[in-house]
Amino acid sequence: MIAIYSIKLDERTLYVGQASNFVNRKRHHLTMLRRGSHANVHLQRIWDKYGNFVFDIVELVPKREDLSKRERFWIKELNPECNMVTVSDSDSWIFPKKETQQYQEHYWVRAKPMNIESIYLNLS
Repeated sequence: MIAIYSIKLDERTLYVGQASNFVNRKRHHLTMLRRGSHANVHLQRIWDKYGNFVFDIVELVPKREDLSKRERFWIKELNPECNMVTVSDSDSWIFPKKETQQYQEHYWVRAKPMNIESIYLNLS
């Protein structure tokens, strides 16, 4: 199922993503969260504290090539708290969010440096 999905806690939209196979993508998120090793540290910390995320399909996308465009639309529309990227007014990606950059500078000093763009691309 090709879709745009959201991850929510109560009524808070935490994350918006895209998937060419929603079931597998959801399973991967949950596996990484349960292991405590999710690439999105913001999402991981909320999971560690509260758990019980709800995964919703926001939109079924008929063509795979439209996924990124629709994802950008929904990120702008829903303004999720934990996405590591933002979308500019011209509808293009801006890497990374200011909060993500500050988090990296503070917490990832001891960790192996990570490329935010490659992390994001691996999520789809």
